[in-house]
Amino acid sequence: MLRALAVVLAIVPVLAIANPELTLKRQEEPKKKKRGFGIGLDVSAFFPSDKDIVRAFSATSVGVGLSPTNIYYKEGTRFIWDVGINGDSQAGSRYFTIAPTFGYIYSVKTDESNSSFRPYAAVRVGPSYSDYSILKNNVRFKDRKFGWNANAEIGLFLTDKFRISARYDKFSEHDGFDLGGLRFGATWQFLRF
Repeated sequence: MLRALAVVLAIVPVLAIANPELTLKRQEEPKKKKRGFGIGLDVSAFFPSDKDIVRAFSATSVGVGLSPTNIYYKEGTRFIWDVGINGDSQAGSRYFTIAPTFGYIYSVKTDESNSSFRPYAAVRVGPSYSDYSILKNNVRFKDRKFGWNANAEIGLFLTDKFRISARYDKFSEHDGFDLGGLRFGATWQFLRF
């Protein structure tokens, strides 16, 4: 677990160098943009909560990938959406989940200090799709099912394009498996529409 967290934290300075706007001094307030949707680079460490998933795969999986992102840097409470994608494949077992969820985010307004950081909290709920083939006690459980996902996230916007976060997902159980867990991640939105 500590090794995966160290990998995620090691990526943060690299992304900060790639994004020269990231400084500890307050910058000019970001321009008001009507759209925050774009494509982002995600680096994350995922820790499954279900003991059977940990046994079938591992206690930690590290991921790097591109995903649709929506950075909500402005302060206050707003309605939001998110698409969570997760999966793993090891020793003949595999799973894949996708969950478009909807909810609310609250971004804290920063004071007049020299910090450009903005903490936030979000809660969302929505449908989910799970495709899995998992070996448990020499029995293979294989199916494709729809269900529900609920998630809660806390994080810190470092700029209007970069954030770090911790998120917990809870999925509907299928065949006794909960494919959710805790994710630590860093997201850099490099393309905005």
